[in-house]
Amino acid sequence: MSDLPKTSPLQTIELLHKAFRDTDAVAVDSLLHEEYRGISLGGSSRHRQIHAETRAKAISDVAALKPGSWEVRILSASTKIDPNGMAHVWGEVC
Repeated sequence: MSDLPKTSPLQTIELLHKAFRDTDAVAVDSLLHEEYRGISLGGSSRHRQIHAETRAKAISDVAALKPGSWEVRILSASTKIDPNGMAHVWGEVC
C-alpha cells in the first residue's frame, strides 16, 4: 500500500464503499489496516443496534456479495484524528 498516493481517512472510506459496491474483495483487502475493527451504529434513535466486524469478516462479506446488492452513499461525514494517530470517521449514510 506504500506505493499508493496518500489519501485522507474520508477518502479511504469512500474507496472502501466503492469496493463494497463493486464487490471488490481485493480492493477491500488492500484498503483495510491489518488490525482493522469496524463499528457501525444503525437503527432508529429508539432502537439502536451496534455492529462490529473484523478485517477477515469484512473481506469475506464483500467476496460473498452479488454485484449491485450493496448500495450505501455517504450523506455527510466528519473526521477526527486522536493523539495516537487513530482516525475516527463519523458519517451519515443512506
